[in-house]
Amino acid sequence: MTFLFRTDASTAIGTGHVMRCLALAQAMQDSGADAVFLSSTLTPALEKRLQTEHMRTMTLTAPPYGTEDAKETAEQAKKLGAAWVAMDGYSFKPSYADDLKSHGLHVLQFDDGIPLLRREYRQWQSWTREIRPKARHILITLGGSDPKNVTSKILEAVNAISSSLKISVVVGGSNSHAAEIEKTAKASPHEVTIFKNVSDMASLIAEADIGITNGGTTAYELAFLQLPMIIAVLAENQRPVAAALTKAGCAEEWTGTASLEKLLSDAKKRALMAHTGRVCVDGDGTDRIMMRLLDHRLRLRPVRDEDSELILRLANDPETRSASFSTAPITPEEHRAWFTKKLQEKTTTFLLAIDAEDQPVGSIRFEEKPEVTLSFSLAPEHRGKGLGTELVRLGTEKYLRAHPKGIVHAWVKSANDGSASIFRKIGFQELSPEGDVLHFSVDSSRIPS
Repeated sequence: MTFLFRTDASTAIGTGHVMRCLALAQAMQDSGADAVFLSSTLTPALEKRLQTEHMRTMTLTAPPYGTEDAKETAEQAKKLGAAWVAMDGYSFKPSYADDLKSHGLHVLQFDDGIPLLRREYRQWQSWTREIRPKARHILITLGGSDPKNVTSKILEAVNAISSSLKISVVVGGSNSHAAEIEKTAKASPHEVTIFKNVSDMASLIAEADIGITNGGTTAYELAFLQLPMIIAVLAENQRPVAAALTKAGCAEEWTGTASLEKLLSDAKKRALMAHTGRVCVDGDGTDRIMMRLLDHRLRLRPVRDEDSELILRLANDPETRSASFSTAPITPEEHRAWFTKKLQEKTTTFLLAIDAEDQPVGSIRFEEKPEVTLSFSLAPEHRGKGLGTELVRLGTEKYLRAHPKGIVHAWVKSANDGSASIFRKIGFQELSPEGDVLHFSVDSSRIPS
C-alpha cells in the first residue's frame, strides 16, 4: 500500500507542514505501507531528511495549489498505485480536495488542531518530567525557517535577564539567519548553545525547564513532553493553536521577559503546566489516524504503568481465569510485582487494544521464553463482536513486522473453542496437540492479512 503526500516547504512557507506529514508517514511505514512526498518546493535539509527516512520525494511540475496541481497529483497517485492523498498546506484552492476526489482518490486534509508526533517521541510515552524549584534551562525553538529572525530578538530579550541561565537555541535547516543568531549568542551573558538540523528534538525538550516556541507543530511536542512553554505567535495561522494551549493551561503567550522571569521561580505553576501538557497531547494522534485510514476497529499501543489496574481486571475476569493454565485469582500484590517486571523486560512486547472511542478493550502480549509465546485477553463486554480476531491479527502483524525472523506460538486449552477458532481463522498453523492443549504457530511467511 502506498500513500502520497502533497505538501511543500520553503523559508516563506515554513517546514511544519512537511514535518507533520513526516509523523504520519513514519506511522505508515510502521504499518507496512510506503510513503511518497510530492512537492512544488522542498528545502534541501528536508529533502535529505525524508530520504534518510527512506521516503521517496518527487517534484511537482504544474503551477501549485490549483486544478493543474490536482490533476498532476492524481496522475502520480495512479502511477504509484496510491488510493489516498494526504494534503497539508494553507494555499490549496477550496476546490482542490474535490478535484482529487473526482479522480477516484481518497483525500486526507490536515487540521492544525490535530497533534501528530514523530517516531522519536514514542519512547517518551511513560516519561515524567521533574520540576526543579528554580528553572534555569531555557529552550528557544521557533520553527524550521523563522524568516523574520524572531529567534535573535527573543534571545536578545532573554539576555537582559540578570539571573544565570542555560539557553539552548534550535536553528532549523531552512533558517537563513544563523550567522546573526550566533552573533547574538556570543554576546550573551548566559551559557548559550546553538543546535542546527536537530534530528532528536525530544531529548532537547526533555532537558529544558521552560520552552519558548511558536504556535506551530513544535508546541504540541513541548506539551507532550510536559515542558512549560511561552508561545510567540509569528503568523495568524498560529494563533488558534497558541490560544488553545494557553486556554488549556499548558502555555502562556509571549509578551516580553516579565512572564518568563515569573515562571522561572514559580515551580507550582510549572508543575501544573507540565501536567496539563500531557493531558492535551497524549502522543497517540498518528495511531488514531492510521486506525481510520486502514479501516481498523482497534489500534494498539504499548502498555504503560497507569494501565496496571485495567490489566489486573482483565486477567481476573472469571472466563479469562478459566481459560488460563493457572486458574487461581491473582492478588493485587502478585500482579504488581509481575506487571512491573513485564514492563521492564526487553523480551516482552505488551500492547493495549483501544477502540474508536478511545476506550481500552483488551491486551496482547508476546514473551520470549525462549519460544515467542502469545497471550491475549478481551474485556467481557467486548466479546462476541469479532474484536478478539482483530486484536490477535493486528498484534501478530505488529510483532512479526518488528521481528521478521520470529515464530509466534500459542498454546490453548482444547476446551477453549473461541481462542482456537481465532488462531485458525487468521492463518496460524495447528501443530500436534500436547495432551489436552492445542498448539498453534505462525511466522512472517504466513503473516495474517
